[in-house]
Amino acid sequence: MMRQPKTLKALLKKNILIVIVVPTTVFIVLSIIFLMNFVKINVDHEQKMELDIIEGEMQKMFDSNIYVLSEVDAILESGIIEQEKINHYLESIINRFELFDSIRIVGKDGRIIHAPIKEQEIIGFNIAYENYFQSALNSKESYWSKVFMPTESLKPTIAISLDIQSDQMIIGYCSLNAIQKIVDDMLIEPSHSIAVVDGYGTYIAHSDFNKVSERENVLNYKKLKVNGTYVMNYNSEKLLVSSRDFKQADFTIIIYKPFFDSYFVIWYLLLLSLIFVLFVFILSIFIANRQSKPILDTISELIDQTGEISQGNYDTALEHTGIIEFNELKNNFNSMASMVQEMFNRLSESQMELEILNEDLCLQNEEIKKSEEQISVIINSTYDGILVLDAKFNIQWVNNAVYELFNINKKHLTKQSKCYDLLYGFQSKCYHCDMEVVKLSRDKLSKITTHHKKLIEETYIPNYDDTGMFLGVIKTFRDITDKVALETKLNRAIKMETVGRLTGGIAHDFNNILQVIIGYTDLVMVQMQHTGESDSVQAKLKTIYESANKAERLIKKLMTFSKIDQISPKSINLNVIVRELGTMLSRIIGDDIVLSLRLEDMLPEIFADPTQIEQIIMNLFINAKHAMPNGGSIDVHTYSIEKNGMLYVALEITDTGTGISEDIREKIFDPFFTTKDIGKGTGLGLAIVLGIVEKHHGIIEVDTTEGAGTTFTIFIPSTHIQTMIQSKADFVIDDSKLKGLNILLAEDDDSVRTIAASILRSKGIYLIEAADGRDAIKKYMDMEKKIDVLILDVIMPGINGVEVFESIKSINPNIKAIFTTGYSNDFLGEDYNLFLQGKVLQKPYKNEELILSILEVLEA
Repeated sequence: MMRQPKTLKALLKKNILIVIVVPTTVFIVLSIIFLMNFVKINVDHEQKMELDIIEGEMQKMFDSNIYVLSEVDAILESGIIEQEKINHYLESIINRFELFDSIRIVGKDGRIIHAPIKEQEIIGFNIAYENYFQSALNSKESYWSKVFMPTESLKPTIAISLDIQSDQMIIGYCSLNAIQKIVDDMLIEPSHSIAVVDGYGTYIAHSDFNKVSERENVLNYKKLKVNGTYVMNYNSEKLLVSSRDFKQADFTIIIYKPFFDSYFVIWYLLLLSLIFVLFVFILSIFIANRQSKPILDTISELIDQTGEISQGNYDTALEHTGIIEFNELKNNFNSMASMVQEMFNRLSESQMELEILNEDLCLQNEEIKKSEEQISVIINSTYDGILVLDAKFNIQWVNNAVYELFNINKKHLTKQSKCYDLLYGFQSKCYHCDMEVVKLSRDKLSKITTHHKKLIEETYIPNYDDTGMFLGVIKTFRDITDKVALETKLNRAIKMETVGRLTGGIAHDFNNILQVIIGYTDLVMVQMQHTGESDSVQAKLKTIYESANKAERLIKKLMTFSKIDQISPKSINLNVIVRELGTMLSRIIGDDIVLSLRLEDMLPEIFADPTQIEQIIMNLFINAKHAMPNGGSIDVHTYSIEKNGMLYVALEITDTGTGISEDIREKIFDPFFTTKDIGKGTGLGLAIVLGIVEKHHGIIEVDTTEGAGTTFTIFIPSTHIQTMIQSKADFVIDDSKLKGLNILLAEDDDSVRTIAASILRSKGIYLIEAADGRDAIKKYMDMEKKIDVLILDVIMPGINGVEVFESIKSINPNIKAIFTTGYSNDFLGEDYNLFLQGKVLQKPYKNEELILSILEVLEA
């Protein structure tokens, strides 16, 4: 923080004041300190002298007491005084010396032997219980007792003891009034006090006798026991206290003086010093103003003249003054003004050139700014996330895609943000840091990671400067979740198409074989009915016929799995199918599995093949049973729901089995994929379910948790109309309509052609057989009779059935045709279906179906 600037006038005055006032103040302060020490020494000396006087007077008093008792002891031991006169002698001593209140002769047993005449009644009393007596017995010399209050006088008293014989001692009871007289006789100021206290801190003498009579205790007695002089507060008054210990009698002498009275001289001198300093300060201000005026006037003139130069008047010349230094300063200013004038002229010329350059630079900056904004918009509009890191993992730049991919709030990004914290929530760098890998390899690195169920392709590109110093990395993120899902779906579709082609080819050959078996069996069975052959033979033929039909249904299942089947949809109620299957399914799943049905009332109908819907339910139930080897429950739930703007009917099947592990969930609809042991599953169950659902334009969803069961939900459109081939109502076969018909049959399979020819000829039809497409066209051209119906195999070598139909139709636009095939429309492809304008008959067909198809075509 910059200091507030000061004026030169203020600085000059300040310096003058410092030069005058500071030394004066220092001198006065040192003088006061010296004087205080001097006064303190005198006060301490004065206090000491007073204490010496009091102590001396008290010592005289106590020495006199000892002397008197010693004289009494000497006289008594000399035997001059007779025993009966000792009491009178003690009485005379008391009257002669006022120091004693009483003198008594006491035996070592504590009994009073002699006492003054006025105390005759106490002779014989035992004082062994008194503390001073016990202490005197133990003392080898004279003994001074503690202060005590005798019952007869109730005055502060001390007892002085001397041994006079081997079994007696003399005790003098000394009143302390003499000490009070010593204190009273001291010449002191009214504000001063002198006191003597005993070993308990109780006043025994005081300038104010009331404190003695009231037996008050002194304050801070423990501190006063230490000899010295102190400053103490007493009743809000500051006192100078001196104390001395009178050890002979365990007394303490104390002198109290007001502190300010003792140091009055110091306060007086301090006041004079302050007045003197104030006078010096005022004088200094006057001198400072007087001495600084010429300098300040010259500076003010200099400021005014330089102000004109600062406003651009460089021709102004500063005038000389009476101060040499200022004249030199003005000369320098005049030289500087001339130089500035010259530089200013040059600067004006340079400024014009700079303005032209500045305009060009502003245009370039605007272009650069627009380019940066465009680049930023382009980078932020990409779907790929871009993150720039320095070598210390700090985020330097990030585009919008990163925030969206990792669901990050922009407010959380700061200059100190680390990549491992912002992206992954770590407190330190990742254990396997890829940035360190690319730093060492100096090559980019790509890998795929998972974040919030998204597949993210991360690419690290090392960034080095021209000197080869590692600056950090440019990290890109690409969400490949949809791409991987599409690739998975494409691979599955390719696999399904490949398997479907293989299955379709096999189905075609089987259908031709089954066509021969079913055709001949049907034909023979009809003939035997007319001839009345054995029922056992007919039964065997019927078994062959039914087995062929089973084989046909198996082929349909294969075609369902490969999505090349033909379905026969109709309006059905899903609840009806579930209820009809309920009883059968409960027997299939066993007693250890509980089946529950939750069917929505008033469920909309669906347009579907009921057989294939049953196939879905059967396959899902079988999977659920295998997932619960130890039993459990299966819940079937039907309901309607709107999805993507369409009304669907949902079939939800939930088990409580083992669930599906995450690593195989993407494979469960793959053909031939199974988790069962070899021989216990084909791996086609869910693939068939998927084929049926997609054929019905439905949706299948799987919700599973490993160890907690699985839910399959099938959604079938409730009102979707599909252009599928449907079986019409049964016609009543009228053989009379067939007789006389001319039919051209083109079939490349000899066995199928032969059985079809036999069926048709048995109905009285005139039949022309062709082995392939070319043969069919040739025979049609050579035929003189009118052909009523063409029966054409769709797939034939050379020219197929559709091409034959087109060729003949160009000649006869009203020609009727029936197409037969062992393939489905899906297998044949869109190009074939567009031209199948006649009746399509799926192999293997029944003899009756062939006849009905001819009649339908004729009546169409």
